[in-house]
Amino acid sequence: MWETGGDKLPKARADSAGLNRDCAQLLLDNCFDGWSGSAVLSDSQLTTRLDSDLRRLVVYTEPPKDFIAIEPVSHVNNAMNQTNHNMLGVVVLAAGQSWQARMHIHTDQTAT
Repeated sequence: MWETGGDKLPKARADSAGLNRDCAQLLLDNCFDGWSGSAVLSDSQLTTRLDSDLRRLVVYTEPPKDFIAIEPVSHVNNAMNQTNHNMLGVVVLAAGQSWQARMHIHTDQTAT
């Protein structure tokens, strides 16, 4: 996980065991590097599964908000301004080249 500074930009990479907690208790605005490409969110009404071939995930939520924002991304936030931006996921394309990523979101009603 990339810890952010006062300017809300990533400053340092820190170990993270991931997130397996109630979102109501989370205070996050972080990018997770080395993400597996799969996330599951569930509450009493819905279960949502997100799968992507991207390997970084931005997660935002803060109490007492009743939402969480998750966004698969190709590169760490602010990577273009880092000297090692190619190590942080920036893909540089030559003229005429293309690049694509995949994301799938599936939602089901949670069984009661």
